[in-house]
Amino acid sequence: MGFRGGCQPPGWETLKAREEGRAAAEARRLLYVACTRARDLLVIPVPPKDARAGTFWRDLVALLPPASDDDVRLIDTETLPEVEPAATRDDFKALGRAEGGDAVARRWDDERKARIEAAAERPFLPISASRVAARTAPPAVVAEGSEGGRDFGSLVHGILEWIPFDDDDAAAEQARAMAKALAPSFGLDAVGAARAAEAVTRALALPVIARARRASRMWRELRLWFPDGADLVEGKVDLVFEEDGGLVVVDYKTDHLSADQARAQAAHHAPQLQLYGRGLARATGLPVRERLVLFTALGETVPV
Repeated sequence: MGFRGGCQPPGWETLKAREEGRAAAEARRLLYVACTRARDLLVIPVPPKDARAGTFWRDLVALLPPASDDDVRLIDTETLPEVEPAATRDDFKALGRAEGGDAVARRWDDERKARIEAAAERPFLPISASRVAARTAPPAVVAEGSEGGRDFGSLVHGILEWIPFDDDDAAAEQARAMAKALAPSFGLDAVGAARAAEAVTRALALPVIARARRASRMWRELRLWFPDGADLVEGKVDLVFEEDGGLVVVDYKTDHLSADQARAQAAHHAPQLQLYGRGLARATGLPVRERLVLFTALGETVPV
C-alpha cells in the first residue's frame, strides 16, 4: 500500500522500512533454498546488462566467474539448438476443430464430474426414524389447549431414564425430588415440576413397568442405528426389555389427550415403533413380541 506525499500516517517511514527489511530477509531465504535444493545442476539466469531484471539473482550473479571453470559452466543461450516438439504430443487446436470445441477440456470435465460423483456416493443416507415413519404414518392428533410442550416432555423422559425401577414404594417421592431438581434446567417452574412428577408416577404404576423390573435385560433411552433399504435410520428407544425370549418396545408420550385421541395418536406413532422393532430384531436376533405407546397423562398403554 502506498500514500501520496505528505499523506502518510504517523510513523509510516519506520513501518515501511521494517516491512522492506522483512521482505529482503525473506528474499534472501528463498535464494538460499533455491541454491541448496538442486540435486545435480543449478541453472542461474544471467540477464543482459541492458535488461530491466529483478534483484532476486543479482547478488549471486555478481559472484559468478567471467568464464567457465571446474564448478561453473557459462552457456550462451543463442548457441543452444532448438528443441523439436515430440511427435506424439496432442495438437489441442486440431482436436478442438475436429470435435467441435475444446475436446480435451470437455473430456477432462467429464472425468472430473464422474470422479466427484463417485466420491460423493454413500451407500446409506442418514435419516431420523421419525422422518422415515412420517412417510406412511397417519396424521398426528393435535389436542387444543393441552398443557406440556417439548420441554415438559424432555423432563418426563429424563426422569424415566434415570429413576430406579427397583423400588416401587419410594417411586413417587423420588419422582418429585428429581423433577424439582431438574425442572429449572428445562425452563419449568414448580408447577411444571409437580406435573412432571405426577406423569412419571402414573407411568411407573403401570403393569408394563413392573414387567420391565422383572426382565432379564432392560435398556432405557437406547440409541439405535440400522440400515433400512437405502436409509441409515437413527433413533432413540425409550424403553426396551427382554421377556420370554422376545423384546418389548415402549415409547413414552406426554401428550394430554382423551382415550379416543390416544388410540388415534398411537396409530400415528406405530410406523416408528415398527421401525425400531426391525432394528432391534436385527441387532439382537430376538423377535419383538410387543410394541406399546405409553401415555403418561392417561396412565395407559396402547399396543400398536
